[in-house]
Amino acid sequence: MKVILISHFRPSPVGDGGNHRSYQVLEDLGRLVGPENVVQSNWMDWKSGAGAAGRRPTGMGISMLASVRRRMRRISPLRQAVKLMRSRGLWPKLSRVRQAWRCLFAEDPLEVLAEPSSLANMYGDPAFLNHYEHLVSGLAGQAVAVVEDPGFASLLSINKRYGVYTILCPQNLEAFDRVLPLRLERRILRHISLAFAEEMGVLSQADCCLFISRVEAGLAGGLGMPAHYYPYHPVGDIRRILDQVRVARAETNPEPGLFLMLGSAGHSTTRESFSWFVRCVQQYGLPRGSRVLVAGSGTDRLLPAGVAVEGMEFRGWVQQEELDQRLSTVQAVLVPQIMGFGALTRLPELSYCGIPVIVSRHPTYALDLPPGVEVVEDDWDSWSKAMHHLSKGSASTPHAAYLAWEKKQKNPLEEVLRRASGIDEMDLRARC
Repeated sequence: MKVILISHFRPSPVGDGGNHRSYQVLEDLGRLVGPENVVQSNWMDWKSGAGAAGRRPTGMGISMLASVRRRMRRISPLRQAVKLMRSRGLWPKLSRVRQAWRCLFAEDPLEVLAEPSSLANMYGDPAFLNHYEHLVSGLAGQAVAVVEDPGFASLLSINKRYGVYTILCPQNLEAFDRVLPLRLERRILRHISLAFAEEMGVLSQADCCLFISRVEAGLAGGLGMPAHYYPYHPVGDIRRILDQVRVARAETNPEPGLFLMLGSAGHSTTRESFSWFVRCVQQYGLPRGSRVLVAGSGTDRLLPAGVAVEGMEFRGWVQQEELDQRLSTVQAVLVPQIMGFGALTRLPELSYCGIPVIVSRHPTYALDLPPGVEVVEDDWDSWSKAMHHLSKGSASTPHAAYLAWEKKQKNPLEEVLRRASGIDEMDLRARC
C-alpha cells in the first residue's frame, strides 16, 4: 500500500505549528507503512519549484482566466503590487470581500454554493491537478491519500476515479478561521454560513476525517461524519530538538521574572490575542520584576513604529538556535489565545521540555491538557497573579509525567489505515 500526503505546509521540524503538524503526520505515516511507501507533495514546494511551470496543461485545458492571470503576472508593477498586498496580509481580506460581495448580491444565496469558491478551490490550480493525477496514476496497487486542507477539494474526484481511499486531516476550520475576529453583522454571518456549509460538504466527501482538535472532531461527528480526534505530539527531529532544550534547561537556572510569548502574529487569531495582552500591559503594567519577550513571525509589527511598552521586547521571527536558548532560560511561556480553532502544537512541546506554561482557557477545549500547563481566564488579574506566582519559583514538569500523558493519547491513524487496506492485526509495513 502506498500513501500520498498532500499538504499546503512544508513538513518541517523548524517552523510554526502548521509545519510541525504536517511533519508529525509524515513521520507517523513513515512509521506505520515505511518511509519508502510514503509519497508527499506540498503546495509550497510545488509552487516555488520548476514543476509548477513545467507541468502546465496546454490548449483548451487552460481557462481564459488562468491565461489572463499569467499575462498580468508579466507586468512588473502589477506583480509588485500583489506581492505587497500579500506581505501585508491584504490578499486574504480582498478574497473575503469578493466572496461577501457575491453572497450579498446573489438573487438566491444557494446559487453561491453551486459556484467554485476560494475555500474549496484554494489549491485547485489546473497545473497542480495535472501534477497530482500524474502522481496517482503512477502508483501501483492500493493507495491512500491523506489530504490536509479542504482547499484541495478538486483532488477528491481524482481519488474516486482511481479508487484512492481519502483521509482528510485538516488543521483548522477554514470557514471560521478566515473571518476571526468575527463581526456579528447579518451579511457576514450569511457569508460564513455558506462557507461553512461548503467546507462541511468537502469534508463529507472523504472516507474519513482526522482532526487535530477535539472541538472540531465533535462538531463533524455530530453532523454525522466519520471523524476522529488525532492529537498532536512531538516526533522525530522535533523531539530531538526539544530533548536538547530539556537537557540545557536542567543545567541552567531560569532568569528571574523572564517570560516568553511565542506565536505567529500573521495568524489573525494569534495577533488579536497578543494584541489583547499588550493592551492590558499598557493599561495595567506587568507584575513587578517581570519581563516578556515576544517572538514569532509578525510579532515585531504588533505595535506602531516608535511605540514601546515597558517590560516587553518584540523580537519577531527568531532563528531556531536563539529560540532554543531562550526556552532554556525563561521561567515560563505565556500563551494568550482568546479565540480560534485548531490546536496549539506548542502546548505538548513545552510540556515535553518541562517548561511551565500559562494559557487561556479557550484553546484547552481542543486537547487533553498535558502536565505543567496552568489555565487562566481572560482577565488581567488572573494573568498577573499567575505570572507573579511563577516568577517566585523555578517550577518544572517531570519528564515522566509528560511521557505518561503522551502514552494515554490515542493515534487513530493506524486504525484508519488498517481499515483502508482491509486488514486487522497484520503489520502494515509487512502488507505494503
